[in-house]
Formats: sequence, structure tokens, C-alpha cells
Amino acid sequence: MTGEDGEYYGLRPNGSEFPIEMDLERLAFRDSLTGLGNRAFFDRELEDALEGPTTGPIHVLLLDLDDYEEVNDILGRQAGDALVIGASRRLLDRVAPNDTVARLGSDEFAVLLTGDMDADDVAARIVRALSAPFRLEGKEFQPSVSLGLATTGDQQLPASDLLRRAGIAIYVAKAAGKSRFVRFRPDMMSELVARNELESGLRYAVERREIVVHYQPIVSVEAGGATQVEALVRWRHAESLIPPLDFIAAAETSGLINAIGREILTLTCAQLHDWLAGDNLRSVAVNISAVQLREPNFARDVLHILASAGVDPSQLILEVTESAFPDPALRVIDQLSQLRSHGIRVSLDDFGTGYSSLGRLQELPVDIIKVDRSFVDGIRTGGETLPILNSVVELAHNLGLHVTAEGVETAAQALHLRRLGCDSMQGFYFGRPAAAEFLADVEWHATDAYQKLTPTPH
Repeated sequence: MTGEDGEYYGLRPNGSEFPIEMDLERLAFRDSLTGLGNRAFFDRELEDALEGPTTGPIHVLLLDLDDYEEVNDILGRQAGDALVIGASRRLLDRVAPNDTVARLGSDEFAVLLTGDMDADDVAARIVRALSAPFRLEGKEFQPSVSLGLATTGDQQLPASDLLRRAGIAIYVAKAAGKSRFVRFRPDMMSELVARNELESGLRYAVERREIVVHYQPIVSVEAGGATQVEALVRWRHAESLIPPLDFIAAAETSGLINAIGREILTLTCAQLHDWLAGDNLRSVAVNISAVQLREPNFARDVLHILASAGVDPSQLILEVTESAFPDPALRVIDQLSQLRSHGIRVSLDDFGTGYSSLGRLQELPVDIIKVDRSFVDGIRTGGETLPILNSVVELAHNLGLHVTAEGVETAAQALHLRRLGCDSMQGFYFGRPAAAEFLADVEWHATDAYQKLTPTPH
């Protein structure tokens, strides 16, 4: 029907009229879930801002809710929608009324800032706001967000370049560990090319048998020598041995960590089978990524690898970092609890550097905590008073947890840690990582180094 003003109107079910053109505009440029602008709307606003008169630089902020898919999988689509709606409200609260906020995809948002303002401050406020807990389906969920920021500055840029730069920055933010924002820098282009080449090589690392494992000894105070080793991955690539710090982050970001993790555990079980079978007090610790723990079949795969290799589950320790526990209600807890029910132990690695508090230890399915080397570095002569380290060891023991100190490099550190009551120690003082064929020498050297410590324990 046509109104007196010449506009076309439609009828709602209740009989009221609405302008058809306005409704088509809403459908074309608005996100139906959040009411924010959609990708088409944001693209139009960005083009208008770049072509029109401005009083300052134009900033584009792209951000992802890193754990959105996990919320959908574990808590359901309704919880995922609630997370998106809650995130959109927090975004609107952190920007000025004239700024543009849009939802580009399932868990992707964009913010357009114009004028002379501190975009870094806005980005920091957004990250803090979206990293605060959400209440979803009656449970508290701690999300993480990655944000990339790009600015026109003095340089005139087309919309596509500005968006691409923000996209590169968000990629860097994710690779750096998420829950942060990163501003685009020109050198990120070359870094991205290098990272893509790294990931390309990693895709063939397993099938080319380029993944190798070295083993570092861990001495037991009770046993008086080395009864455990930690499996440490290396990548033999282009005639060099690449340490994990140089490729694990890329493996996690790309999802390749799942295949690499299975290869590490398979190799470890095969190489240490006879050593483990020779003494049931021996064990091996294998590092596990939070990405692996989110795989629905992770626990089943671990048990299958152990059974195929004939390794007793009680001789395997899985080392996870505190960042693997963003929310006790999600899949990580279930996976680890299932594995512990089969006798596998769980070690909380780098304790004191992540998100967990001392009080949270009693909630987590762990058997061992590994005190981070930053605490051990504080021991110079052995006569220091280190109240935090003392408290960590005492509290862990009160909770029935075993304590391992890592990064031990001197006899003074080893003696001090033993006096504090640490159950195990690991570090260059006892031995560096070595290939499986040198395991006997590694074990002997670590035990000899420990037994030469004086004075002897009471």
C-alpha cells in the first residue's frame, strides 16, 4: 500500500503500518541477533569515513571471541548467542555514541573510530571488558578476546588495506597468546610471510619424521636420584634442530599441534618402553597443549597410544599450563579427570605465571605442581628468605600435591629447594635434554649430581 507521503508501507500482524524501505534497510544492514550493524553496514561506514572530511586519523579495530566455538559445543547454541549479545553490549558501553560497532560474523566484531582519540586506550578498555567473566547457563565463563588495530595516520589508505592490516594485527595477537590487542606495524607483513612458511613446513613435519624428542632428567628427593624424565620436542628442519619456543605457538594457532602432540606421545612411548618397564617407579612427563585438550577424543587417543605401546598409564604424567583452565565447567576438566581415573597423573606446569590462584588448586584435577623457574632464580646463596616460594610448597603439600621445582642450575638452589621440602627437581644442574640413546648416561649423571649434594637430607 502507498501512504499519503508517497512511501510504500506494509502491515504488521497487529495491523500497524511500517515503511517497507526502512525494514529492507534493517534487513540489509543490521545483525538480527545483536541489532548491531553487519559487515555490509561496516564496509559502507568505513568507505564514507575514508572518503569524507575527517578531523583526525581513522582507526579500525577487529576482534574475535577466542572461545566462542567451545561455548557453542559445550554449553549449546543458546549460550553462544548469549555470549555474543553480552559482548555486543559491553562493546557499545566502551565506545562513544558516534563510533561504529558491527558484528561481522559469528564471533567477529569491528569498531570504527574517527577523529582525534586514543585508539590504544579504547582497545585496552575493550579487551578488559570482554575478558571479564560472563554468566552463561548458570555457570561463570572466563572468555578471552584477540584484537587487531590499524590506523590511517598520515597515509591515505583504501578500506581493503586498512581492514587487511587490522586482520594481520589480530592474527599476531592470537599467536602472542590471546587476551590482548596488537597495533599493526609494517614489519608484521614480513613476519606473517615467515609464519606462513613455518606453518607450511610444519604440515609435513610428522609424515617426514622430522619431529624428534629429547629427554631431561627429573630427580626425586625420596628416591635419591633420577626416576623421571620430561619429553621435550624438537623439529629437525633444514639441517637444524628447532626448539619448541620457535614453532609450538604456530602449531597451536594452525591446529597442527594435535597431530604433532600424537606423534610426540607415540615416539615417547616407543623410545622409553624398555626403560619404563625396567622399574615401575620410573615415569615420563609429556607436555600437552590446551588446544589438544579441547579435542573431544583426546583422552581416548592417549589411552589408545599407551595401550598400543604397552605402557602403564601410571607411568605417564601430562604437563599442562595454567592457561589450559579458563573455566572449570568446560571440556578440559572432563578430559583430565577421565585420564586420571586410569592412573595418569597431571602436572600444572609453570605454576605462578598464569591465571590460577593458590586457592584454585583444590578445584583443579592435578597431582603435581611445577614451580616456575622465576621463583628458583631468586635463590642465589641458599640463605634467602623467600616467603612466596615457602607458601607455595607448604600449601601444595597441605592439598596433597607433589611439588617439582624447575630451572635448577646450581647446588645452592638444589639444597635450598630440598630444605623447603620440594619433592622433585629439574634443571641444567642435573642434566640437559638428550636423545633417547643417551638416556642411561642422562639418568646416571643426574643421580650422581644429586647424591653429591651436601649436607645430606635428614
